[in-house]
Amino acid sequence: MNKKILTATILMCGALLTVWCNKIMKPTGWDPQVCNEAKCFSVEVADTPKELTQWLMWVDQMAADEGMLFVFDNLGWNKFWMKNTLIPLDMLWLAEDGEVLYMKEYAPPCGEEASKNNDCQLFGPPEGTLAKYVLEVNANTARELGISEGTQLGIYNID
Repeated sequence: MNKKILTATILMCGALLTVWCNKIMKPTGWDPQVCNEAKCFSVEVADTPKELTQWLMWVDQMAADEGMLFVFDNLGWNKFWMKNTLIPLDMLWLAEDGEVLYMKEYAPPCGEEASKNNDCQLFGPPEGTLAKYVLEVNANTARELGISEGTQLGIYNID
């Protein structure tokens, strides 16, 4: 084979590989992030008992590229409520590999009176769905980005 043709073929394959790789969203920097093909979310990580129960309480806004990632020591069937949460959220239960196992789209805030009485609705996957993570992002974000059950998300810089 002609060296020019071989060189051109190798260069073209390299260019195609670069384009293909760039279609998959990659995290930037060292901050914790959760990504799909279209977007990366900078996430706050909740992994202590106190953080796991209180983290988004009293938060009145969250940027479109931000979220909260709840990290559990073990796989578990975890339910969440919106006590003292002021903004509606999409909640995604994730496997260890980042696969979306279950979603609750537009979980509404729990009102002040219901929060006082610990009478907020619980949200969670069907019994037996064992998740390592729960990702919370602004309501309607999952639909806008085409995220659904079975979608693979990348989880980066979580330690």
